[in-house]
Amino acid sequence: MFTNIHLIHIYFYSSNDEVMASLANLLGFRDNTPNPIPTEIENFEFFDVEIKYGLLQISEGLAFLHNDVKLLHRNISPESIIVNRNGVWKISGFHFCATPINPNENALKFPQLNLLNYSDTPNIALPNLDYIAPEYLDKDVLNVDTNADMFSLGLLTFTLYNKGKPLLPTDGTISSKRIEQIKRLPNSTFNCIPEDSRNHIKMLLSIDPTLRPDAHQFSKLHIFEDVLVKTLQYMDSLYQWDNLQKSQFYKGFN
Repeated sequence: MFTNIHLIHIYFYSSNDEVMASLANLLGFRDNTPNPIPTEIENFEFFDVEIKYGLLQISEGLAFLHNDVKLLHRNISPESIIVNRNGVWKISGFHFCATPINPNENALKFPQLNLLNYSDTPNIALPNLDYIAPEYLDKDVLNVDTNADMFSLGLLTFTLYNKGKPLLPTDGTISSKRIEQIKRLPNSTFNCIPEDSRNHIKMLLSIDPTLRPDAHQFSKLHIFEDVLVKTLQYMDSLYQWDNLQKSQFYKGFN
């Protein structure tokens, strides 16, 4: 049995205006939120630019996780993304992360989750089954690579553009039949995705992991070229400058 407990739908509140909520909370899952639900959460709606910039931040986080830290998250889902009051999205919930089997290999391989062997395990002790990659349901797959996280990112992207509704809700049960369900999805399913990124997202949801773009490639999507996204990205980098750098920048306006 998994040794880590997955805490779902956790509401984060900080009096010093840091973390506001999980992405799941902001998408409408409030079963673990305070009662009454804070107005800022109850009435929250994403602007298009917030979704774009949030996804860019997650892709950059995954690139760092995969390439620099050499970790596989194995549970990218709305519950594992936290949003602070400045609109910054961060990856959290590392309960199921895994280190590579051999960290010295060029193509890193990670342990299989073997979810089909845990039918009697409470859902709270499992990753979010709505966002798992199909290779976790293939008994013939002995290990996985970082592309498993990218499939989950593709599902998360779909949910964000589909008004909070997952692509294929599992209702807490899972089987290998899910692989065939994914294969048979009609093209019209993806009409909620911006047209200029639709094919890219469909590639993320490929059954074959080798066809999925990596985190760096995802960050180059055309939707991230939006001028508002670029502005937010620049302002975020400005916020991280030290006082001397900020002083020199503002002096340039004189």
